[in-house]
Amino acid sequence: MMRCVESLAGALLLASAFAPAAAAQAHGGAPADRPPAGGRGGSFQASERLVAGGPQDFMQVRHLVLRGSNFEIGRKLAEIAATRHGVAVEPSPDRWRTRAKRNYLTRYYPGQVERMRGVAAHFGADLRDDASMFFNLYYGFGKPGCSVVYYPPHTTEDGQGVLSRNFDFTTGTFEGRIPAPGEAAVCAQPYVLELYPNQGYASLSVCAFDLLGGVVDGINSEGLSIALLADDLAPDAPRPAPGPQAGFDVLEIGRYILENCATVEQARSILLEARLYYSAIPCHYLIADRNGKSLVWENDVSMHFGHVFEGDGRPQIATNALLHRQSQRSAPHDGADPPCERYDRVRARIAAHAGKFSREAILANSACIAAQAPPPPAPAAGHRTLWHALYYPQRRALEVSFYLGDGAAAAGAGAAGSPAQAGDDAAPKVRRSDYLRFELKTR
Repeated sequence: MMRCVESLAGALLLASAFAPAAAAQAHGGAPADRPPAGGRGGSFQASERLVAGGPQDFMQVRHLVLRGSNFEIGRKLAEIAATRHGVAVEPSPDRWRTRAKRNYLTRYYPGQVERMRGVAAHFGADLRDDASMFFNLYYGFGKPGCSVVYYPPHTTEDGQGVLSRNFDFTTGTFEGRIPAPGEAAVCAQPYVLELYPNQGYASLSVCAFDLLGGVVDGINSEGLSIALLADDLAPDAPRPAPGPQAGFDVLEIGRYILENCATVEQARSILLEARLYYSAIPCHYLIADRNGKSLVWENDVSMHFGHVFEGDGRPQIATNALLHRQSQRSAPHDGADPPCERYDRVRARIAAHAGKFSREAILANSACIAAQAPPPPAPAAGHRTLWHALYYPQRRALEVSFYLGDGAAAAGAGAAGSPAQAGDDAAPKVRRSDYLRFELKTR
């Protein structure tokens, strides 16, 4: 299932820079740097609980709810990153670029700067110290693979739009090998992060890699949902930018969009004005809103501009294969890029489907492209669909099932109909959590 991304090298440590924008305001929403608050007033509140997995499972998933000032949110996230994941202040490779990035965020994303101030406070440091970086709380990377399908409301049996997301990833270390005793896999501790900041829309997201801004997929209080996918650049080699840039990295832009955009139109305006960078490999996004609109945003390989693909009211698919490279071919599969088997498979199922999609049909479509191939010979680690998420923009809700391990199911483990349970009988037995349900408490 990782065929479309096996040629990519490096980790999911990406950077992008964002040009000045008041796009949300231009489209009838709040200014991009001053949206309605997700939760104003009152003292800081934090709660955390383990919702999936345990010491004997591959994954331990925590639901973390933070409500209050961005400063306190940042300080709490830094505390968790330091005490649980061993994160420390990262030295800057370039003081000038560090200062430029901080100045940029101060101008266009003051809420994130307040979180950075909280990070610095936890470590007893000064945010203005250009020798240190407080932009991220990185705690793991690896080689990614993803598949996403958005089903507009009029295509589903219950009239609810659904963004269905498979997150495929290595079960091993950063280098892709089986972890040694006492060593953690890179993506074994994701968070369901529920934020109610004093500036910005409230959001519910599944986060990995970066506790401060690491939105891999999520939804906000306005019903806007987003999922991030790594680009398959084959046959081109990645051309990353060195060090921090004056702008947003790939994970920050997802958080920025969730906290500042209510509609697909607003998100598109933000991205059209963006000047994008990456420090390892680039990403693209599928974005959908409560009104049934969706789009896929892809950066051109040159990074000089972006490509927009509208959903046009139909189910919209995104995988790691870039749509603009497929559409630029002179003939089908002319060798410019390898076809993506996952994309072709789910597209054929959707085209052959008669009538509207039930929840069971949506789960089956995700199951047919789940990563469940037998693992490669040791010491290489296998890939699995580490989570399958269903985002419901109209309800501001999330249902998600997490990978717990291979082998015989433990008591209470395994969800009937979850993506990696269906398919080839020869595939290894995959244990998953039940679908956990979360919903934002306020708009």
